[in-house]
Amino acid sequence: VLSLAGREGSVRADESKDRNILEFLGVLTEQQARDIVVAEGDYLIALKRRTDTTADRTPAYYYVLLKRLPAVEIDLLQDAADGHWDEFNLFQAALIVEGINDLSKVRQYEKRLDGIAHSLQEKAKQNAKLQNSEELTRFLFENLHREVLTGDYGIDNTNPARALDSGNFNCVSATVLFNTLAQRSGLDVCGLEMSGHVLSRAKYGSKIVDLETTCPNWYSLKNNSEKQREVRSKIAGGSDPNSAPRALREGSRTTVAKPLVQDRLSSRKQGESPVQPSVNANTDPGDSLARLSKELREISDVQLVATVYYNQGYDYWQNEQFSEAVVANAKALHLDPQNATAWGNLIGAINNLALGFADSQHRQYDLAAGLLDQIVLLDPGFESLQANQLCVYYMWIKALGQEGRIDDANAVYAEAEQRLAGNVELKNLIQSIRKTANR
Repeated sequence: VLSLAGREGSVRADESKDRNILEFLGVLTEQQARDIVVAEGDYLIALKRRTDTTADRTPAYYYVLLKRLPAVEIDLLQDAADGHWDEFNLFQAALIVEGINDLSKVRQYEKRLDGIAHSLQEKAKQNAKLQNSEELTRFLFENLHREVLTGDYGIDNTNPARALDSGNFNCVSATVLFNTLAQRSGLDVCGLEMSGHVLSRAKYGSKIVDLETTCPNWYSLKNNSEKQREVRSKIAGGSDPNSAPRALREGSRTTVAKPLVQDRLSSRKQGESPVQPSVNANTDPGDSLARLSKELREISDVQLVATVYYNQGYDYWQNEQFSEAVVANAKALHLDPQNATAWGNLIGAINNLALGFADSQHRQYDLAAGLLDQIVLLDPGFESLQANQLCVYYMWIKALGQEGRIDDANAVYAEAEQRLAGNVELKNLIQSIRKTANR
């Protein structure tokens, strides 16, 4: 068991209080997991994107124990375990994930949304044309932007409550609100996810229509295929994103963990700023649109709420709160085990935690090595894994040698040999330390 602390509140790090928020439990069978006594306020999560199997073919998963969660959030996570909302719904769950833990306040917001839905339904009844599902979809979409999403697009506006209060939105809050209104009008809609972006899909029998919920004038582009391809290709990663309408500058919220540069005593490397996949300016827009369509993945209401957790993980990452980023991405994966971006950011956050413990300020090499061991269990193919293991063990052995702790240096070298067998640099280092000690 490896426990990690997070920071409480939004105060400066040197004024904050550490609190235990996460325990890595390792690979367990489901029976072993059931035998764990989980304290009140804690929640056990199996990361099921990658499955290990014991010798008798019993499935086993990597488990983390999340600490000190609000009771309503634990209820939500339990409700989501089967992939469907039963006790909660899409709108309620999104509000709770955004930190509204008072159910009476959740109901107040839902009452407001119910009023909007009822008003739109009454208007639709007065127009015979809106008995057609496709026309009704357009009516709801355009009125959502006309009456609710009247503010500005902003990458931080994930909370649907903020959209109702201020009109400000992003792709997640806009999609949650549209899908909720559409479902309450009897339409068949779902979410769509790609790396760093979500949108809506409406289904009419065998016909489907995808809707960019951050684009108020999306339907006006319907009969202009060139403009529609241009908008969609820019969302996919256009060559000039600044020329896109403001509401479409979503950007990918995927973060990248970099390796510890091998200069023996390097400082920690942070995740890169969000980027979009590039599209060659000479590429046919139709090609980029086709590529985008292949990347889109239909997601359920539960998986759509997972994107709220994922965005929180990104925000924590940007604030260098990597323990909290691990927690947020673990919750996202509980709701959506196949979310590749959440998985990548989970591994990246653990990696950056390790590098933080190994830097010159902390020098907690045992914790750093332990965290990298968790990545071995979670994702042994992680690109930077061996390079970072080498750097951590090199700095650890070197520090012990400088302190004259030769026996400890030998013990750590033996541990490193189990992970990086035959590494010449580590072998030369320990031989140098032994030679100096024997003089």
